[in-house]
Amino acid sequence: NYVDEKKKCADEIMKHAQSKISNGDVIVTFARSQVVEDTLLRAHKCGLRFRVVVVDGHPSCEGKVMLKALCDAGIDCSYVLSNALSYVFSREAPLAKVMVGAWTVYSNGSVMSRAGTAMLTLMADAHKVPVLVCCETYKFSERCLLDAIVHNELGNPENMVSLQTPASAAALADW
Repeated sequence: NYVDEKKKCADEIMKHAQSKISNGDVIVTFARSQVVEDTLLRAHKCGLRFRVVVVDGHPSCEGKVMLKALCDAGIDCSYVLSNALSYVFSREAPLAKVMVGAWTVYSNGSVMSRAGTAMLTLMADAHKVPVLVCCETYKFSERCLLDAIVHNELGNPENMVSLQTPASAAALADW
């Protein structure tokens, strides 16, 4: 059935991704991906020792959940927000790889993931750090992404503004 197939595919992805991890690696991740999290936990359980830098972004800060899971398992981790990416690439060197999850992989190889992933992968490319995208096959799409604007998700603008006072709440009143 579908659920069993999903678990089997995720297991194969984790096995393949784990084969790319070596002792002493410093691995950078972005926000939270269940497949990436499970891969790192599995690699650690198999005896590999590595460090993870969890890069996160506002407004959801999903990476804190992954950070807690990795730290609870005994993996050495650091946590930074996306505005500190240049610091990570200059101070955490040598970085071994970047591992990110994906919402979709399109037929032309384009990857759709959470906001901020492109910034991390461009920084990795500039520093010659390989990027591994962990994505289950059911997320593959025959579509071809040519324009990122077409498929962007519009969120609630209030999530981006701290509404501490009535005056600041009025700033978004007509949105």
